[in-house]
Amino acid sequence: DFTFLFALICGGLLATIVGVITSFPALRIRGIYLLLMTLAISEIIRVFFLNFEYTGGASGLGGIPPLTTVWNVYIVLVIVVFFFVRITHSRIGRAFESMKEDEGAAEMMGVGMTRHKMLAFGVGAFFAGLGGGLYAHYALYIDSTNFGVFRSIEILIWTLLGGYEIYLGPIYGGFFLTFMPEWLCVIQDWRIIIFGGLLVVMMVARPTGLISKEMLTSHYWRSVFQPAPKTSSEADS
Repeated sequence: DFTFLFALICGGLLATIVGVITSFPALRIRGIYLLLMTLAISEIIRVFFLNFEYTGGASGLGGIPPLTTVWNVYIVLVIVVFFFVRITHSRIGRAFESMKEDEGAAEMMGVGMTRHKMLAFGVGAFFAGLGGGLYAHYALYIDSTNFGVFRSIEILIWTLLGGYEIYLGPIYGGFFLTFMPEWLCVIQDWRIIIFGGLLVVMMVARPTGLISKEMLTSHYWRSVFQPAPKTSSEADS
């Protein structure tokens, strides 16, 4: 449906504008303060639409046609993964990587911090807008309470659990957090407790998440499947 596709793209572009505007106060903020600032801005936007009558205000927005299918979501997911595969090995991707490792060193090497931060906010917001459009045409009703701080924290947990080093991490984290409580449903009342315990163990055992950058290299898998070399004492015996 061309109209549906056009609406998704417009929603993504509108989210991109908001993301770029958000990036301006974030240019000089780092670490936990950047996280708090983005959460605060999302809460400001939520309260704004809570009182914005043109989108239903506190009553929300209903009557949305059911246009989102499983195949729509899979197609968008494949496009997103392909995009990040391409950008990771590009000059922009290397600039993002250097900024993540050390912003000071990246700036000394000639990376334009302002331009790349605005680009990162804009690209992330665009895909978030696409996801929001797909969600709206799946849920058929939305209101501002669907997009509060807890939803932002939930998405952050996807990233931390799945792995923040590469683009595949949030996908695996979202899959794990979505389906794990259902897999534990046979335990009934204990499933949330066990699920929380598994998350704690995961954070301790794998602080980089389920998927790390090293796991994409052949050297990592050779070290996993090849037996460890014998020590001199074991060889003599």
